[in-house]
Amino acid sequence: VYDNKLHVVECKATLRKDGFEWNKLLSYIYKLDTIMDMLGGRLARGLLLTNNPSLPRTTLEKGRMRQVTIMGAKQLCRLPETLQKWLKNDATSRPPIVN
Repeated sequence: VYDNKLHVVECKATLRKDGFEWNKLLSYIYKLDTIMDMLGGRLARGLLLTNNPSLPRTTLEKGRMRQVTIMGAKQLCRLPETLQKWLKNDATSRPPIVN
């Protein structure tokens, strides 16, 4: 809880030798969305951290539609600053597309 709002963070390392499994990333988005609904309702926000260096814009948009911000490898190297910025964003605004 930050500023009286629930923030749910999930970390997933889903890289494989033969490539990234996009369907798994989508299932993580849906799971996080469900957890947010159950625990915090409409004001809950979600953050999905992944070690993937590049994320398709369509996947980022699917997360955004569900109030889930997705951050990839580029943001992980600046995690403290990125988390502070994410926490300070207004919970009622749509999350930014971060890639």
